[in-house]
Amino acid sequence: MANDSILQQFFSRQSFHRLVQNRKDDVFSEVARRYVPSSKGKTYAEIFSTVYDYISKSYRTEYYYKNKILNKMILSHKASKNSVALQELPIGTSKADFVIINRKGRVYEIKTELDNLDRLKSQLDNYYKAFSIVNVVTYENNIEKICEKVSDSVGIICLTHRGAFKEIRRAVETRDLLNSGVMFDILRKNEYEEILLKEYGELPLCGDFSYYRNCKALFSAININTSQKYFVKALKNRSRKNNDDFNIFPESIRLLLYFDREDKKKWRDIKRFLVEHYGG
Repeated sequence: MANDSILQQFFSRQSFHRLVQNRKDDVFSEVARRYVPSSKGKTYAEIFSTVYDYISKSYRTEYYYKNKILNKMILSHKASKNSVALQELPIGTSKADFVIINRKGRVYEIKTELDNLDRLKSQLDNYYKAFSIVNVVTYENNIEKICEKVSDSVGIICLTHRGAFKEIRRAVETRDLLNSGVMFDILRKNEYEEILLKEYGELPLCGDFSYYRNCKALFSAININTSQKYFVKALKNRSRKNNDDFNIFPESIRLLLYFDREDKKKWRDIKRFLVEHYGG
């Protein structure tokens, strides 16, 4: 349905926190009215779960795909507790939808039923400049098209109609496209300074105008395999979390909280909010 497009705004951090703070949000109210029978009197948690169940069957948004990856590959009992996730990571001229880092970094580019494949090749080309393992996550009817467009090294994962992941083709680690300059541009100042201190024992002594350029030159002089290990470790430290913390919340909203910048102390307010009844 064309009107279902409002669902792409429903699971957003901005909307969620307006709702928690004020118990009022226009998008939430409209979606509850349209998609949740007898929404008045239901708890907020029940409404989120009902809407999530609808998109899982009828309008599978990028949020749904990301939330599935997070729950299955990061937060499940089978997942490594040392894994961390990042989303929308800028790499070259693209943004990686989802990145999982454990010992290595893995990119997951998402192509939902609502997407086209126009930029797929350029996106994957960018990702291989920073990561050696790249996957595309898509739906069953899209697999043949994806196979025709991507190289044999790209992993292909299907999110089935039942919400399970099926590995169609395992990613092959590819290191010959790694680019030190691209990796360096992703790092924050404190991250690349820490790397350079470990590698060289000192930082460049120069003015602010040339400092970044000189730091980048030093990083680029490091063996590419070594620099990528530094790079991946820095990103992992950027996003360290206790994954068990998130399983106390409904599955439908875990992605919102995992990538939230709010202090964990506010989770008590969120838990109280979720069990309250919606007044319509």
